[in-house]
Amino acid sequence: MEKADTVKSDTLNEVVVEAELQRTTANVTTYIPTAKIKKSAQDVSDLLLQMAIPQLAVNPISKAVTTPAGQNVAIFINYLRVSSNEMQGLKTTDVLKVEYYDFPIDPRFQGVPHAVNIIVHEYEYGGYTKISGNQFAISGFVNKGLVYSKFAYRKMVYDLYVGWDFANTKKSGISEYSTFKLPLGEINRNQEWLSSEFKYTKVPLSIRASYVSKNVQIVNTVGFSINNQFEDSQQGQLSFEPSNNVAYKYENESPQINRVISWNGNYFISLPKSWSIVFYPRLTYAHNNSFSKYSTDIPSVIPIVNDAKEDVYNLRASAQVIKRINQINTAKLVLLGGSNIYNVSYLGTSPYDTDFTNSYYGASVAYALNMPKFSVDADAGVAGELFNVNAVRYDDLYPFAHLSASWSPNKRNRLNLWFQYATSSPNQSQRSPNIIQSNELLFQTGNPLLQNSRHVTINSTYTFMPQNKFMMQGFASYYGIYNRAVALYDIYDEGRYIIRTFRNSGDFTRTQVGVNATLKLLDNKLIFQIRPALNNYSSTGDIDEECTKFSCSLYGQYYWNDFRISAYYATRNHAMNQMTGGYNTNRSNYQMQVGWANGSWNIGLSVNNFLRYKYDDGWGTLNTPLYSKKIISYSSNAHAYMMFSATYTFGYGKKIKRGNEIEAIESVGTAIME
Repeated sequence: MEKADTVKSDTLNEVVVEAELQRTTANVTTYIPTAKIKKSAQDVSDLLLQMAIPQLAVNPISKAVTTPAGQNVAIFINYLRVSSNEMQGLKTTDVLKVEYYDFPIDPRFQGVPHAVNIIVHEYEYGGYTKISGNQFAISGFVNKGLVYSKFAYRKMVYDLYVGWDFANTKKSGISEYSTFKLPLGEINRNQEWLSSEFKYTKVPLSIRASYVSKNVQIVNTVGFSINNQFEDSQQGQLSFEPSNNVAYKYENESPQINRVISWNGNYFISLPKSWSIVFYPRLTYAHNNSFSKYSTDIPSVIPIVNDAKEDVYNLRASAQVIKRINQINTAKLVLLGGSNIYNVSYLGTSPYDTDFTNSYYGASVAYALNMPKFSVDADAGVAGELFNVNAVRYDDLYPFAHLSASWSPNKRNRLNLWFQYATSSPNQSQRSPNIIQSNELLFQTGNPLLQNSRHVTINSTYTFMPQNKFMMQGFASYYGIYNRAVALYDIYDEGRYIIRTFRNSGDFTRTQVGVNATLKLLDNKLIFQIRPALNNYSSTGDIDEECTKFSCSLYGQYYWNDFRISAYYATRNHAMNQMTGGYNTNRSNYQMQVGWANGSWNIGLSVNNFLRYKYDDGWGTLNTPLYSKKIISYSSNAHAYMMFSATYTFGYGKKIKRGNEIEAIESVGTAIME
């Protein structure tokens, strides 16, 4: 007879192991997107939006990706930078992880303060082609699309991008109600917008070839873009007070055409004994034709014509020599330089030729201490600027410095502090000596003797990620620019007109505090994100103003099988203009979106501002001793509209070397006054 088993037994409860989708160190925060998110996302901004990363603020309407404090975030794919306009070429199902960096020390990030690096699958050979299209309806006709192809063989990767952007809208314009305090008396000028016509065609083309080996990375990109804004006209009523109560008609026509061709290089060489060199050259040429005609039916008043043509040459380069002393210490030498040449010819009412040359150079040394829980990155250097406009020369030699420190006691917490001391330069049009007429009572000019301004930026963030269900970042920032350029208004031509010019005067500061919090429920099927913020603006000098404004955005999404439903709302945004001291306010925005993805197809339908049937989307006020105005801006994007989007992606070959995406070429700045 067997003896009874005397060992006690217990029934164990079910043990559920949840994969950790995020972690942080002092240097980088890493996120793992779920398969559902990668399948549902149409492009990079959509991927980052659905991931609801607390260090990022993604606007689903404009596709802009910033920090919660509104600072720019550079996007990289496998350590190669991509354009914010052309991130939609990514095959999102290839994404392995997403890394977020504040002030990265890796030279491949080109010294940007904030970066997202998307790591994607590598291929052995082959690639994929992605076709994408967006159609806007109801408020105007806009069609955007692209064809993007990637092909790789061994160590070479070839990227081809062709895009298109067509628009035909009729509801964009500005109404302006201004007051001119002239010596002979006060005149009110009321310009009321009634109708408009806006048509443009934009076609960018980019080709890139990349060679990547263990110790060498060579990337060359050439591109061409043409932007033909062949119709841009506004019509309305015009009246003056005091007057005989006659309402005149006005028309403002400003078509333009821009052509840009560019070449970008990206070279990385790893040398023996832990040395490496990085070199980034860039050459851009642009030709701009700008046409401007303002006319009225006021008797005996001739039209104001401000046509201009411009050739722009931009050459810039930077080089970094890096020495990795050991696993935690790195030293770096940075050299940079460049030149911008603007040849501008004004035709019409105020003919004038202007030649601008703006050259700059600089050098800095940097040191980085890189440990898992603590990191410090500091640099200091000297930069110089040479500015010449029609034989008027301005030189400036100034220091700059950056300091970043991060502490991560564990993989769920991270504290970052950043300080910057740098210099801001006025743009070319603000230094133009040309005098052009804007309307019957207003002229504008620049100031060749306008000085550069020093500025200080201080950022602090605290990121808390206790679990997959909840993440947040608190942030505070300070920006101050001192003796900055301001727009001022003076009496002109013996008191018959007002002229706008620029002078250095006073300081401008912006202080911001806020929170960006994410909540994920129902096994990550339901996601909410909220971002409240408080901004304080202050201006001294000739413009003495101060205000505090609140803003908030809300985002939510839900996944159901192959479908995704999302909603977005942003309150009105209030801001003070750094240069004029004026106040600008835009309308709130909201969006509902439904998406479906299965296999090679990804289809989406969004309805924006669906309860709004007005076109006014922004308001601005400006008050100065001699000139004041109120502005109402109108846009088809403020009205209810729908957008249908679809992408189709097909692959060929096996997985290969790189997965980075080509960027469309970007235009360069212009010296033409508008």
